[in-house]
Amino acid sequence: MKTEEKKKVVGDLTFVGVELSPASREKLLKLLPESEQPWRKYADHMTIGVPSNLTVDMISWAVQNQATPEVSPYEEYNIELMVDMIATNYKVCAVRVKYAGIKEDGPKVPCANKVKHVTLGTRNDGKPVDSNFLNTWTPIPGGVIELEGRVKFWYKSGKKNINK
Repeated sequence: MKTEEKKKVVGDLTFVGVELSPASREKLLKLLPESEQPWRKYADHMTIGVPSNLTVDMISWAVQNQATPEVSPYEEYNIELMVDMIATNYKVCAVRVKYAGIKEDGPKVPCANKVKHVTLGTRNDGKPVDSNFLNTWTPIPGGVIELEGRVKFWYKSGKKNINK
């Protein structure tokens, strides 16, 4: 993919990520700690990148491995994720993604973030981006949790994926 093609793909792109299956989301939401301040719940994706930090290689990888448009929602989850650590502060809670790759030992999912993670929830005016600044991670009680997902492009216009 060339830089000109990247500009075409990016357009009104919000971010590219791995959308988690509903079953995976439910597993993660059980990890949110009790709080006097209510959590705004997420646990729906792992970000690969946003327009400002996506490389041409990341976009190319995502285009090649995205869920196909003809597949009904939640029928095809080809990405395997393993989460092993959790971090919480007064604004945000997230789990660290130890591994993310195509099922059956396929290529690993690229990620522009320093620490691959899934934001579980925010509170006290926290934003999901605040997960990027968590630095005290502890093991998840019970050990590693396996999840599944699929590559997806999120656009401001509501468009879900791009044509291969």
